[in-house]
Parts: sequence; structure tokens; C-alpha cells
Amino acid sequence: MRGTDISPGSIFGRLTVVEVYANPNKASHTRVLYMCKCSCGSVAHVTKANLINGNSKSCGCLNREITSKRSKTHGCSRGNRTYKTWKSMMSRCYAKGYSNYPFYGGRGITICDRWHSFENFLEDMGHRPAGLTIERLDNNGNYEPGNCRWATRKEQCRNTRLTVWVKCLGVRVRLPALIEATGISYSTVYRRLYRGWSVERAIELEGYAS
Repeated sequence: MRGTDISPGSIFGRLTVVEVYANPNKASHTRVLYMCKCSCGSVAHVTKANLINGNSKSCGCLNREITSKRSKTHGCSRGNRTYKTWKSMMSRCYAKGYSNYPFYGGRGITICDRWHSFENFLEDMGHRPAGLTIERLDNNGNYEPGNCRWATRKEQCRNTRLTVWVKCLGVRVRLPALIEATGISYSTVYRRLYRGWSVERAIELEGYAS
């Protein structure tokens, strides 16, 4: 690096070296700084090391543009409900420590390769409407285009009724229909049943330890 010649007029990315001067900060181990003019018109003061190794390619405008471009790709922050849905979907299929993993990834439910990218998921599904959640039309199928839609909780229960049956007090009934009658959330009852509780115990009042 010491043998590398940097003189006025040298170009590094968007930066053009204008002047070389002594570093006024006596506490710094860097003896000289390079005053550079950025293509955007701003001026930056950069060390030789950062110019040579490529850490400094602009006055900072390049990083700001990259960040802005990424955010405009889908216009969703991490707090956006569509992003949260995608993140939860990924977690329940691939994060073994996630509470609902046993009901999804644990039983072989996966996500198509295309939807491992949030941008692709958003392009195919659109923004999640208020009050709706993602539903798989085939409950034994994967998360992929053609098998998913935005649906209400009630619509999801109706879909689940096609496959989930239980015995309660000796009578065979559809689990979601039973849950609707009790008013307890489906996820709470499902967790209780997974832990080995009887159906009768699982549909006790919500206040019962879950």
C-alpha cells in the first residue's frame, strides 16, 4: 500500500482526489488525508487505506442510493403486515425452535424456492389485506403459487373442516366447528392437543393454563 501513488486527479469510484494534506488530528495514526470531490458535488476527506481497499467509493451518497433502492423494491418495512406474514411463514417451516414448527416444517410443509425471496412472494400474493391471513388451499400442500390465498379466519376454518376430525364425548365432529362453538382460538386448542391433552380438556375455557 505504501508504494501506491495517489495524486490529485486519481479516481476511486465516484471520488476524484483534489488535494493531499496533513491530518490535523494529532491523535490519529493516519498522517495524511485526501480531499476528494464526489461526482454528486460533495466533498469528502478520506484516508489512503479506505481509497485503496475500496471502502470509500463516494461521499456516502452511493450507500444511501443502494439503501433507498432496496426499500423501494417492495415498499415494506419489517413492521409491515405482509412482511410479517412472510417472516412467520418462513419461521414455521424452517425454524425448529419456532412454536408452530411441529405443525408445519415438522410435518414436511415447505415453501417453494421462489418465495424464499420476499420480493417474489409480494409480487405473487400482493399486499396482505387488513383482517386476512395466508391460507393453503390444500392443508397438506406447500406454500407456493396456486395453493395460497388471503383468507379470513372463518374461511380458513371451513377449509380445515375438510380434513380435521376429532372425537368429543364419543361423537365424531369437525375440530374447527367445535372450536368455533367454544370461542377458543384454534392455535390454542391445537397446541393443547399436540401436548397430548384430551379433546374435552383442550376445549376448556381459554383461561385454563394452555
